[in-house]
Amino acid sequence: MTQTHDNPLESYVRAALALQGYTFDDAEMAEIVLQFARLEAVARTVFEWPLPCAAEPAPVFRPVIGSAADIAQQIAAGHAQRRLGIGGVSGAD
Repeated sequence: MTQTHDNPLESYVRAALALQGYTFDDAEMAEIVLQFARLEAVARTVFEWPLPCAAEPAPVFRPVIGSAADIAQQIAAGHAQRRLGIGGVSGAD
């Protein structure tokens, strides 16, 4: 017999866990649902943050590859700053 749950989050959590083959007793399931509710509250805070239409995406991260000495030399020469778009200098390779 299929159990019905009034809480859509609980229904989602139960279905997601069942699809992955997990089984939990009711006390464990209540704790898991509580944790998902907390995660949902954190996510809602992020998604509800006002973001102006003029906001631009963050620059692309391009890691600097090499030894620590090589990286230090590149920074001193300004190459890494241009690659990373930091220090008010941006440009292509």
